[in-house]
Amino acid sequence: MAKLILNGSTSGSVTLDVPAVSGTTTLTFPATTGTLLQSGTAVTAAQGGTGLTSVGSSGNLLTSNGTAWTSTAPAASGGMTLLGTLTTTTGTIQTLSSLTLTSYKQIQIVGSSISTTGTGGILLNSTTRVTDDASS
Repeated sequence: MAKLILNGSTSGSVTLDVPAVSGTTTLTFPATTGTLLQSGTAVTAAQGGTGLTSVGSSGNLLTSNGTAWTSTAPAASGGMTLLGTLTTTTGTIQTLSSLTLTSYKQIQIVGSSISTTGTGGILLNSTTRVTDDASS
């Protein structure tokens, strides 16, 4: 290995240590004044980095709080929640009577092999009926 040692003007030194491998490695310095980062030093967000010095836990997301980046687990809320399952036979009525839907913004009702006659359909409340046509 070859070493290049640069001595400071009053004290200290910097040693460039070239590895003993084949090939050529080029280190290009910028044409401006600045500071080189050392291993383990965070690159700030202002410099295009994250400001983090290590990776987060597996599955975490990189999010911004407006001033800094953080590695956080995804929010547990959201997605879909099964509120109930009804299985009926011909001519029967089933009810999920203890549901409180006030905290929900949207519900999805999935039906399979549902047929209605007259005023049939899926009754969401005392006045809202979902039918298989646009007549209700």
